[in-house]
Amino acid sequence: MARRTGSRPDDLLTALAFDEAPTFLRAGDRRFSTAPAFGHVFRRAAKPAEGDRPGPGLVGVYTLRSATATASTPPIPVLYVCKCDSVETADKVHRLVWNQDVVPFVLVATPEDYRLYSGFDYNVRSAKRSANLLRAFNSAAEVAEAGFHADAIDDGRVWREWGARVRPEGRVDWTLLDNLKTLAARLQDNGLPIELAHALIGKYVFLHYLRDRDILSQRKLDAWTIKRESVFGRDASLSGLRAVVKRLDDWLNGSVFPLRLSGKGAPDTEHVRMVALTFAGDEPKSGGSWQLHLDFQAYDFSYIPIETLSVVYEQFLHAPSSDKRSRGREAGAYYTPIPVVNFMLAELEDRHPLTDKTRILDPACGSGAFLVQCYRRLIEKALTMRKGELRPIELRSLLTRSIFGIDRDPEACSVTELSLILTLLDYCDPPDLENGSRFKLPTLRSSNVLAENFFSTDPDPFANLGGRGFDWVVGNPPWKRLKSDRLSDDDRPAWDWMQRSKKQDMPVGGHQVAQAFAWEVSRYLAEGGHVALLMPAMMLFEDPSQDFRSSFFRRNQVQSVANFANLAEVLFAGRSRVPAAAIFYTPRAEEAGEPSFDEYIAVCSPLVANQEPTRPVQAGTRTESWSLVVNGAEVRGIPARSVLKGNGLPWKLATWGSHLDARLLERVSQRFLTLRDAMRLDLLVYAEGSQLRAAAGGEVERCEEVAGKQTINVKALEGLRHLFAFPIQALLSNKKNYLRLRGGKLGLDVCRPPHVIVSAARNFAIYSEEYLIVPPRQIGVISPSGDKRLLKAFAVYMNSDFAYYHQFLRSTELGVKRDRATLSAFKTIPLPMISFDAQSLDRWAGLHDRLVAASKAALAMPNRRGPDLFTQQSDDTGSESIAALLVQANEAVSDALGLKPRERAIVNDLVNVRLELNDGKLGANAVGPPTADHLRAYADRLQTELDTFVGDALPKRHNVEVLNDRNTGMIHVELVPAGKARPVAVLAADSKTAVQLERTRARLRQQRAQWVYFDRNLQIFEGTSTYTFKPMQRFHWTESQAMCDAAEIIAKTLSSSGGRSR
Repeated sequence: MARRTGSRPDDLLTALAFDEAPTFLRAGDRRFSTAPAFGHVFRRAAKPAEGDRPGPGLVGVYTLRSATATASTPPIPVLYVCKCDSVETADKVHRLVWNQDVVPFVLVATPEDYRLYSGFDYNVRSAKRSANLLRAFNSAAEVAEAGFHADAIDDGRVWREWGARVRPEGRVDWTLLDNLKTLAARLQDNGLPIELAHALIGKYVFLHYLRDRDILSQRKLDAWTIKRESVFGRDASLSGLRAVVKRLDDWLNGSVFPLRLSGKGAPDTEHVRMVALTFAGDEPKSGGSWQLHLDFQAYDFSYIPIETLSVVYEQFLHAPSSDKRSRGREAGAYYTPIPVVNFMLAELEDRHPLTDKTRILDPACGSGAFLVQCYRRLIEKALTMRKGELRPIELRSLLTRSIFGIDRDPEACSVTELSLILTLLDYCDPPDLENGSRFKLPTLRSSNVLAENFFSTDPDPFANLGGRGFDWVVGNPPWKRLKSDRLSDDDRPAWDWMQRSKKQDMPVGGHQVAQAFAWEVSRYLAEGGHVALLMPAMMLFEDPSQDFRSSFFRRNQVQSVANFANLAEVLFAGRSRVPAAAIFYTPRAEEAGEPSFDEYIAVCSPLVANQEPTRPVQAGTRTESWSLVVNGAEVRGIPARSVLKGNGLPWKLATWGSHLDARLLERVSQRFLTLRDAMRLDLLVYAEGSQLRAAAGGEVERCEEVAGKQTINVKALEGLRHLFAFPIQALLSNKKNYLRLRGGKLGLDVCRPPHVIVSAARNFAIYSEEYLIVPPRQIGVISPSGDKRLLKAFAVYMNSDFAYYHQFLRSTELGVKRDRATLSAFKTIPLPMISFDAQSLDRWAGLHDRLVAASKAALAMPNRRGPDLFTQQSDDTGSESIAALLVQANEAVSDALGLKPRERAIVNDLVNVRLELNDGKLGANAVGPPTADHLRAYADRLQTELDTFVGDALPKRHNVEVLNDRNTGMIHVELVPAGKARPVAVLAADSKTAVQLERTRARLRQQRAQWVYFDRNLQIFEGTSTYTFKPMQRFHWTESQAMCDAAEIIAKTLSSSGGRSR
């Protein structure tokens, strides 16, 4: 068939404006070959065909890369552009790229058309050639119009058009993991212990890698007189496997993944054949049946990155068994996603650049994900420093002198060894291992990779590693809390270390093993060495870790922290939901003392809402984060001295607030007595609900008081706010009549009316004059004098936006892990009503009664359910609008607290806008487009803040204009003489009055084309003008954000002018 016009790759690159784009990496260019974390993958995809095996034919890759990225920062691949000689070959190209597991879109230029595929999905079971095709295009212009023009990728339109077609669950790592699990289960069903099943499968991964790389070639098998079928086919046998392993041992030191192949405990021929057939394409099925299946035929182990294999195998080892137990989970081991590994290593290299003399330790190496990427970075750096490839002996020397790991799990150590050896072989051409070469693969066990307990004293791992310090210590230590009555033998050394550490000012919160690692790794550092650890994020917030924080941040210079809590549901692909944080530090010299006043900790807190490539297209869904983008607008600087008391608030504000919130909380706390004060003065009494049991046994006694009473079904109230009356379905008859004595009887006192019942999540506070059993963790509040008006006022107050604002910021787990506030935060809430006069109490009690009446009317209406239960109002209820009453309540609370207009805006923006992003959600109030009124309110606040700062010092004022289209907005701020000041203007980008401003916007956006990914609050200064770019999402356009933007403009202006106002 004749080639259609424009079907050449060069024509395509021109039509898509890739040919001049700085973020398009063209095959053969230095930036393409040396791209951090991906250069080796790109080079492999650009290799020419080998014999009858076609290559992907990669022409180039379009990437995302921040304008402020360093030489260590990996790009984010978005689109491969490949070429091939036929439509049939295009499908094979797609399969190879899918194996690489790095890019969401693949565009293949064939002689007939341009074919678009997903790099994260491959259907091997369909007989239709078009099964994997997303779309075929007849011309390059069609491709550009479909959303793959450089501009559409740069401004994020490609994800709105095609994001729903990116299915991370179809990636090679997911499918391979599922296949390995199935195979392991089948081997177990056939009598092979799980450890041997893992070892046998690991051995075949190694053999298939050698075969696919043509290292274990047919020529080599013939020379050894070993039939291919005796190892890889239907005639595979134990003797065939034994023969090839022995030959590999003699040739390369093939003892990687040691496996007993003779004597007691060895697999038999049936087991070997089962694994060989599965890798050849037969799928093990339950019940003993087998059928041809093509998943394994889809894999090409010469294209699957070693780091992907490493992570897959770690999850495979830790997969739950039939009894739902996971060895990895029990040990506190969680796999580390490759984007997180690459992020952490880039940060480390910026602080302590790698050299060929750098020594690196992972103290809990697992499958070796960190060590593989470290070793690869060392190799890649060595390649850029010289011409030509590294010889196998040089690769071996670099590995054995630079890379070290410890793990208490011998199987994990075996995977680490396998991963590192495969990485070495990744850089060897098969001929380099032939032709009389005497090269042997290194034996890493017991020299570089230790199967030992990190906290062991006999033997001491540090001594076994030569007693020399390391330049980098990096890893993901176990996230496990130890309990004295449930210690395993493996836990005992860490427990003993914790007991000794108490005398050395190295506290550990809640006996968290990861915190013990954070202390102990300093012993392994060389002078000037740096540490990067992935830790449970709760260490930054929880009350039990306050002493740890206080001591740790005093004794270590912490350069930066990345809090991934908001990504918890998507970062680990659902395999873990524990919030994570990466911490980068180096020990502080003893003589250095405390941090100086100008020392800051850089804190970034990525939000799902700002992850443009992986943000879910549909609300209520989750998408695995196949990439990790750190947005400049999410980076804050925390004064190092502000965290020395161990307070968790600075870390909470780094994600959810700012210095404005800190000032507001401090000001209010100084003006009013707290709930703790009210209890001390015998005005109010509070307690958590008693712990009741259904039967006798242990430290309990029968409690007649609760028999036959009602209790509260808290689950029926989840997600609801502003409750002033209990729905009937939330009240249950109590069936637990035995009181746990350890909890005391104060919990019974707060069950007696009149009382207020406050939820643990702080989503409701309901006054009641009925006896109601307060469930555990929920809080009851009573007045010793029986003051109903005070209790009603308290209920109104606790349902206010300010009360939720206060509890959210002061509680450790809210916004981080669980929707549960703490009792300690509850005690600190300021209470203006305890100093009210009788008239004020009457007014608040009356407002409460009106809210109750309106609530009951709403509850009586059919089909009322959801968070907005009480914010809607039907015309036929005959009651007041709850929405209007809530406005009155919030105004009354703000008046009582003396909140200024800007402080009221701060509270409203957090509670009603920003918190809709909590737990990685994408609430419409946060990510929906701002209205014209929202834009005007933002602009008014920005202008007010800037003009207030100038005051009377200068005869100047600020003009503020907002220019917006459907997707982005630009704020233009200009400092002008006071006589030329104008009211704010909000203009549509296509309006006639905005022509010049739109030209300026287009010019500036071209300079920072990918700002929507890396700086969603981009500020550009030109003379007396400041331009700020934002996405059209509501949470970027709040009044409190305007206050922060004004502060940033002022700070940058003063900095550039040497402290003088312009």
